Amino acid sequence: MRDSLDDYEGNPLVNVACIGLTNEERLVTAEAQTPGNKLVLVGNATGRDGLGGASFASEDLAEDAETEDRPAVQVGDPYAEKRLIEANEELIDADLVRSARDLCAAGLGGASSELVAKGGLGAHIELDRVHQREPNMNATEILLAESQERMCYEVRPEDVEAVEAIAEKYDLGCSVIGEVTEGN
Repeated sequence: MRDSLDDYEGNPLVNVACIGLTNEERLVTAEAQTPGNKLVLVGNATGRDGLGGASFASEDLAEDAETEDRPAVQVGDPYAEKRLIEANEELIDADLVRSARDLCAAGLGGASSELVAKGGLGAHIELDRVHQREPNMNATEILLAESQERMCYEVRPEDVEAVEAIAEKYDLGCSVIGEVTEGN
């Protein structure tokens, strides 16, 4: 019988969990609430880092494997992450967020579609409004980039200016990228 650890030699399995406590008043779901609310992207500018990051996790990481797609790894920025966490706390304290989703695997495309689908709603998104740090990004790159330290918020139209002010206070990018719609 083989040692079960041999199975993980070339592709290790890592489980990570983060657990926190909150009260019901501070709970924000990832389920869109109301058609007509705005979708606001807050955080770092979108770049080409992290493209295909979710698929990268299942690739062959052996020494002799091709490494051409290593840019698929996201580039973290702990200082921006701290500012985003602080802004997020202030947004929640001010009751400015109806729903929220972080942009991780599958980037803006995944986050926005999951957010509205969970609410049984749809979205209209204008990709040219997404704040970017690299020129000439195409639609696929903008939708799938897994650039770190970004959040997609559902915000009432009357609260957009307050959200923008908090993002500016924490030196974070902020773009109103679309709105929640009826239907799919």
